[in-house]
Amino acid sequence: MKTQKSIVLDRSDFIAMIIETSIRIVENKGLEYLKLKNVSDITGYSQSHIYKYFGNRLDILDIVIEHLFQRMKTEILNDLPKNLSFAEFFIVLLHRRKDFILKNKVLELQFNRGDGGTKRLKEFNKTIQKKEDILFADISSIYYDTGKDMTTYLGLDLWQIWTLVLPLDLRNKFLLSEDSKETEQKVRSIFNVNQRLSF
Repeated sequence: MKTQKSIVLDRSDFIAMIIETSIRIVENKGLEYLKLKNVSDITGYSQSHIYKYFGNRLDILDIVIEHLFQRMKTEILNDLPKNLSFAEFFIVLLHRRKDFILKNKVLELQFNRGDGGTKRLKEFNKTIQKKEDILFADISSIYYDTGKDMTTYLGLDLWQIWTLVLPLDLRNKFLLSEDSKETEQKVRSIFNVNQRLSF
């Protein structure tokens, strides 16, 4: 009979282990296999102990995606060219986002599954979209060192900019495609038409 591990890790190490285990499960098997039982089987910790810290499978996925978003933020900021106009900045951001998502299967699977499914899943997807909007606003705030993000400076939120760039149902399909020239041309045409969007 399998015995559960006693608590030997501190909280931050335990959370890091659950996050990395969850990422491996999704990468190897898919989102549908991210369940407390599977995480418990791999880590040796009881489902009740994991539940105490994380809750259900969507709560685990939420924390995993938050963790990956922070990695994305670090990678994007470390690799951004200096002195971009807002139009150029936004185009580079789209490309960096696509590259990061394609390297991280958890995000690729999440963004490719769309808004279908149960009401709870739809609400979860909306929450993830809001977190990504906040992430990009935070990146622009740091990049421009304005004390506020560029979307606030422009009087637009990132959601409005996304919908300017592509129809909602095509957004991720275009950004995850091999050829993103069409996306780039559309972004450039939008921002070139309205010069006040240049910084």
